[in-house]
Amino acid sequence: RARPGDVDGAGGRRDAGAPRSRRLTVLLTVGLALLVVAGVVWREPVELALLRRGPAAGLERYVERNSQSTDAVLALAEVYLDTGRPADAVRVLSRVTETHPENPALRSQLGRAYLKAGQVPQAYATLQVAVNSLGAKDAETLFWLAQAEESAGKKEQAFDRYLQALVREPKHVPSLLRMARAAAAANQYTEAEEY
Repeated sequence: RARPGDVDGAGGRRDAGAPRSRRLTVLLTVGLALLVVAGVVWREPVELALLRRGPAAGLERYVERNSQSTDAVLALAEVYLDTGRPADAVRVLSRVTETHPENPALRSQLGRAYLKAGQVPQAYATLQVAVNSLGAKDAETLFWLAQAEESAGKKEQAFDRYLQALVREPKHVPSLLRMARAAAAANQYTEAEEY
């Protein structure tokens, strides 16, 4: 193995650092290429995560520039719902749901926004489409449909829907709480304790 300062057969010095520097150059080039690709692929999720932490205005500008990004619209709607602005969530979700009617995540969030805005019939109809037509069977969507059913006075259906949510996700805390409250309201305290 050659070391710095070794002399080759022709009387010149061999540069043992050359193979190492070539490897380093290749590694740096590959690393840089991976960072560029990662930046392109992960740019939106990273940017959205950062924008969610700030005021809604930054996310609103992002949605204006990227109006067809369902992830951006869902993030903005979540911010609106978290800050008590369900009517704004309904507005942005309705607009994008028109162009993406088959997207269950958009429908589910729109149903939740309708419910938070006090528009129970619209919430119920929208969440029904998400669950029955588009196949949204996640615990969160089932929970919001149960909430809409409960608000519409359909207590038995709501109870069954909470159970469906718990089958999907046994530790879904909102569903567990609603089941415990329903059992306690029916004076079934032993069942309430189980939840």
